[in-house]
Amino acid sequence: MANLIDINQSFILLVDVQEKLLPQMHGADQLVENIQKLLNASKILDLNLIHCEQYPKGLGNTIPSLQNLTSSNAYEKTIFSACGNTDLVEAIEKINKKQCIITGIEAHVCILQTVSDLLNQNIEVFIPFEAVSSRTQQNKDLAVERMRAWGAQIVSLEQVFFEWLRDAKNPKFKEIAILIK
Repeated sequence: MANLIDINQSFILLVDVQEKLLPQMHGADQLVENIQKLLNASKILDLNLIHCEQYPKGLGNTIPSLQNLTSSNAYEKTIFSACGNTDLVEAIEKINKKQCIITGIEAHVCILQTVSDLLNQNIEVFIPFEAVSSRTQQNKDLAVERMRAWGAQIVSLEQVFFEWLRDAKNPKFKEIAILIK
């Protein structure tokens, strides 16, 4: 079954873009820029955003440029899957959306394990390819291949934005179009 991203059914999950992890990621600067676009779009369109941090005591907090785009505190975790945090799972259940756009690091560890758990909870998962990373491109590519095989949809940021908008007459179109340029 082919499903587009539905603005009324989707939420964003930001995973582990933290001070001590980020510098080790492949293409870190471009990754941050892409995640900022996604989070800005989610603010413009008033979408739910949940974010988590892997062992912040040792790895630091979400980087300030992204933390400023979130409106809630991060869920702390030590289990690699974000779904290992029961409060985070309850937050997902509370917002009652069936599509997750997941972004962050590392694609082959925390993103991959979270995607597995979300799919097993019957939540559709969309992964903007340019908004996830790992230490190496090879690890990212292997993770993406595996997640696609499980049923996650690999998309671009532009696909996400235009599927949310659906119509050039959408009143938020111009604000979102600025993010694409």
